[in-house]
Amino acid sequence: AESEFDLRSDEERERIRAHEAAVSALSPEKRTLVGKWCGQCRWKTSSCDRRARYLETQYGTGAIEAKLSLLEGGYCRLEVVFENGVEMKIAAEDGAGA
Repeated sequence: AESEFDLRSDEERERIRAHEAAVSALSPEKRTLVGKWCGQCRWKTSSCDRRARYLETQYGTGAIEAKLSLLEGGYCRLEVVFENGVEMKIAAEDGAGA
């Protein structure tokens, strides 16, 4: 039986491998921070995914660098926590990103 990864195009598999290698090269603290990325939270009229893509195209940053910039800058409005093994995303109440 083929896995979902096996069914992807060669280009998509290479993109996934490159992303995983870039994440693995980060410090443990930054890996943890990138692991909190949801991409769905909103700031004004854009999602964090759209804002990260903007940083990538406008400034030529890589995908991980763009995400780290938003996370480290406090612009992401969600906090990811695990409760009883279940991932939960909780809106930040400290006004981050406002």
